Amino acid sequence: MKSYLWPSLSVLEKHCTEWFNHKYSTTPFIPCVHEPSSYQASEEVDVILVGRLHEEILSFQTWPGDKFRLWSLCSVARKARILIGQMNETEMGLIPRYELFPLTLPARRFPPKKTRWTLVYSGRISSEKGFGTYLRICSELQELGEEVLPIIFGILKQGKSEKEKTEMKEFKNLIEHLNWKFKPEIYVGVSSDDWIKTEMMQPVLFNFSTFINEDFGVSAAQAQQAGWPLLLSNWGAHRDIVGANVRKFLVTDDAFPSAKEILQEMQIDLPLSPAYKEIRGRILNRKELEIKALNLINQGVTPSKDWPLGVLHKTKLIFSGRE
Repeated sequence: MKSYLWPSLSVLEKHCTEWFNHKYSTTPFIPCVHEPSSYQASEEVDVILVGRLHEEILSFQTWPGDKFRLWSLCSVARKARILIGQMNETEMGLIPRYELFPLTLPARRFPPKKTRWTLVYSGRISSEKGFGTYLRICSELQELGEEVLPIIFGILKQGKSEKEKTEMKEFKNLIEHLNWKFKPEIYVGVSSDDWIKTEMMQPVLFNFSTFINEDFGVSAAQAQQAGWPLLLSNWGAHRDIVGANVRKFLVTDDAFPSAKEILQEMQIDLPLSPAYKEIRGRILNRKELEIKALNLINQGVTPSKDWPLGVLHKTKLIFSGRE
């Protein structure tokens, strides 16, 4: 029997199952979806840990047999689990993001200035997923003269805990009382497979999640696979997302970039490639590049003319937007 903690998990399970079937001719076990009893004790099982880090292991009284391999979905979660579980590097695998969701469509540029476009939020509606920030930034962008249409795929439902109830009250208040030229449209009942197929004007995905267990980001994977530009927090699984039309920002629960700063990042003209190669190892974010560039300038070395994308003079530093 399957039970999905959140709708997008069904999409993730499908892609993971296809990957393991193709790669290893096995069917993976996902603790928060499957029951251990569905596997024979003699089988070798690939166990995918999704969310909750080490709690995923601690919450089960029985594993599917004694022959299993552990896998994580992003490098941050993998490192955390290795640290918490005092494991060796070889005891925790990493499933390559861009093999689960390969990029085959051309990447689109961010919308030009003074054109109408859509800022899309898709997923669980909560403060830790950046929903309140999304509403505030949409309103700020409109006040700056941007013809931005806020579209939301999710449900504003009353939570059970006091925290959830307070959040929903705040979100409804923001929707009602922020300054809007175009009020947010909320699409309810669209499946996790179909929301990405909705016709929208120059869509850009927004996800400023600071969720502690953000270990994949299905909507971001779907949007990037469709070629959309992305505005993301530099958090969790988002650190593994790369591309010339991806912008990441340092975000906390109570601090986020202004709409003006976001617009400035969107308007930096970056060359696009039709598909991105799998990138392994440490990913340099824009802020680290800027610091390195300043250090070079202070040493009398001039960055290359196509900064920030190009290879810097006298360095081997290459930004992720170039193949």
